[in-house]
Amino acid sequence: MQVSQLNDVLSMLPRPDKLRINRILVSLDFDDQALRVLEAALCIARYFHSEVFLVHSVSTHSPDERSGHDGACFRESCIQAGIKRLKAAVAARPSLNSVTHHEIAAAESPFELIQQLVTSEQIDLIIVGSHGASGLARIATGSLAEGLMRRASCPTLIVEPHAVVSGNPFRKILLATDLGKSCASATSFAAAVATRFQGELYALHVINHKKVPLLAQSQEAEEIFARHRMRTSLLQDITSSCTVGLIAKHGVPQNIVVQTAEEYGAGVIITGISEGMLHDEHAPWSTFAAIVREARCPVLAIPNRLPIDVLMPPQFSAMLAQPQI
Repeated sequence: MQVSQLNDVLSMLPRPDKLRINRILVSLDFDDQALRVLEAALCIARYFHSEVFLVHSVSTHSPDERSGHDGACFRESCIQAGIKRLKAAVAARPSLNSVTHHEIAAAESPFELIQQLVTSEQIDLIIVGSHGASGLARIATGSLAEGLMRRASCPTLIVEPHAVVSGNPFRKILLATDLGKSCASATSFAAAVATRFQGELYALHVINHKKVPLLAQSQEAEEIFARHRMRTSLLQDITSSCTVGLIAKHGVPQNIVVQTAEEYGAGVIITGISEGMLHDEHAPWSTFAAIVREARCPVLAIPNRLPIDVLMPPQFSAMLAQPQI
């Protein structure tokens, strides 16, 4: 696609005031992460006037298989105990009463429960911690992370144990982009949310010569070219509503992303997730996992298969995903 064609497409996108996060699913494991995860959900729900679903996957394994408990009764008692713990979590955070919320506990596997609710409740955003008792949110390692990302059809916000969550995380955004198809939806989402809140959007591309052959005679020329490509992928008039910074650096991607987020005081790191990444046990999946582990702010993963009707019509989404020239 020519740059002029891309700009024509972007200029026709629905405005950022159409962006909606109406329903948020919050996974709770009642570990040390619970308060941070709840805080992140509350911050976002307030600004989007979202409905919040607090979800817990309960274990129905009896500590004593010879106890004689009726299976159905034991299952129900576990579910009720889960509901009780969810209500206790709400009681410990009175500010949650300022948003509409529901408590849901079920004796389902974490992945199945989330998948069912994302579909049945039309969830727009999933929020999880980076690790937990049930393993649901151990997002940075192995098949559990892959399973969640593969099944989720909506953005997933990952909150690390040392992540700082306060205020509106979308006032300062770091968009980590590889300038490829995997970031088409992430770029659209980041631009829309930054414009909506008149915030600061910093688009970062890390040039790693271990993965990408030398494109120019100097690092400076490569960085200039990368900034030019980032500029053409953002809405033409976005600078009138928010601060935009285009950053290109050389180095190890995960290190540069984390360092840049801290340098600019980002409230959230936004990045795209492609299907190919989910089948890669090494880079770029390991890069994403390392960012999640080390970041001092939440990381928002946007699946490139995201149905972004609210951001762009389907015919434009396909055009945007084409390689830029």
